[in-house]
Amino acid sequence: MSTSHGASPGSLIPLAPGPSVPRTFAPAPRLLPRSVRVAGSPVTILTDRAGTPTPLERTPRPFTRAELEVAWVQWSALDPRLADTVLVLAHTALRWDEARALTVDDLVPHAHQIIVRAHCPGRVRRPLAPALHRRVPVSLRIRQALRRLASTPGPRGLVFTDPDGAPLRRATVRRVLDWYHTAPGHGLADLPATAAQLWADDGTPRAVVAEWSGRPAWSSRPRG
Repeated sequence: MSTSHGASPGSLIPLAPGPSVPRTFAPAPRLLPRSVRVAGSPVTILTDRAGTPTPLERTPRPFTRAELEVAWVQWSALDPRLADTVLVLAHTALRWDEARALTVDDLVPHAHQIIVRAHCPGRVRRPLAPALHRRVPVSLRIRQALRRLASTPGPRGLVFTDPDGAPLRRATVRRVLDWYHTAPGHGLADLPATAAQLWADDGTPRAVVAEWSGRPAWSSRPRG
């Protein structure tokens, strides 16, 4: 028996192609800028269309010399030790982990310097090598504060401690010093930038500021 159209039994009849359907791709999430306030300071973050935040690095806002002095007076009324701690950090550009690890053995009183070592948690300190440390000057403004801190060190000779003698914690500093009201618009992360700016204001060359702060790419920002 023959089949219609001359096709043999069991053969496949080709289908006519249907209309082409354009391929569509979901657009990549677009990051939208949104301004928020963190501790009184505006910070720009990116959010996708669903509103998921993608934080950007906050631009440092250094204290001016006058702002720092006014704040230090207020901090001293709340906790003199923490007030001295923040003052020293704002003049030395120590990172937070460096400050937490600094001991009285790292101070060089006769040269008015601090030896900032490359600390590795859980490891024994190695002999000093150029790549493992930097020297930071101790300005006249903070020498008495640093002497007071070093005269009553914490466990293992730590220079900077909480009021109870424990290793320094950001949350404690912000809470005890009432940071939101005594340093509006600034964060603890602004302290290294403050030191760099103060050095630059005193005429220190950029290369030296970068060396003291331990940030090769550091460039002081003009105040605006």
